[in-house]
Amino acid sequence: MRDFKNFRPENKKSEVKEQSIYNGIDKEEKVKESVEKMIEDRSGRSEEELMSELVSSVNRAKAEGRFNKAELENFKKTVLPFLSSEQTKRLEEILTVLE
Repeated sequence: MRDFKNFRPENKKSEVKEQSIYNGIDKEEKVKESVEKMIEDRSGRSEEELMSELVSSVNRAKAEGRFNKAELENFKKTVLPFLSSEQTKRLEEILTVLE
């Protein structure tokens, strides 16, 4: 016979929720590492070099049908809260060129 005093129902929903939280943290950490690597790889370059690389990358994505204006807008909304007014203005200028 089973001992009901020690019975603990399995809660699959909480396990799934915990896993999704950990996966979210994993993804955030990977994105953070990726961004840090990108910054490190591009440090020391002039603004002209960076803009040229960015524009050619966007042009390549457009030619391959991978450019997604909605993703660009989402990126903008995500980044804006972290930027100063000067950085915001510069980002707006860059995005105008890219579109």
